[in-house]
Amino acid sequence: MTRALLPLLALLLLAPATAQAEDDFYEPIALGMGGTGRVLAFDLSSLHLNASALGARAQYLGGFSYGYAPREKSHQISTSAADSRTGDYFLGVNYSVRIYEPPFEPSTDLNWYPTATADELLDKRKVHRWDIAGGYAFLQRKISIGATARILRQEFDIRENRNKFTLDAGM
Repeated sequence: MTRALLPLLALLLLAPATAQAEDDFYEPIALGMGGTGRVLAFDLSSLHLNASALGARAQYLGGFSYGYAPREKSHQISTSAADSRTGDYFLGVNYSVRIYEPPFEPSTDLNWYPTATADELLDKRKVHRWDIAGGYAFLQRKISIGATARILRQEFDIRENRNKFTLDAGM
């Protein structure tokens, strides 16, 4: 069994680091810890930040969150589920959507943004993010390896939509 894991471990160590997808967004633990939540993300934020941390504890996780930011008129809804208790293999999924528009001040920003009326922007945006994370914990959960595949779909009212795919791996 251990010999079968050696090629996977070597691949994870040699895989290049990927850049964060533009206009991506984080769960509260990463924001509250100034971005240092990658190492300590033993909750559902590990699906996005560090998939291997999900295997450190045997647990079932589920969650739902909603956030609102008045400046951007932003709504963010996120739902997640993960299982690292059933066995040494673990798997988790997340779906998030953020609906927003850029901050806009009609008295100063009319030259920068197209508007429908004098105080309403045409540039409304929606970002969908799907994460699927999985991995394997061994040596009684002292070491775990994991990977996250992420699809980010950005939808815009006045410009071309974008789709991005990233893959992160860690130990």
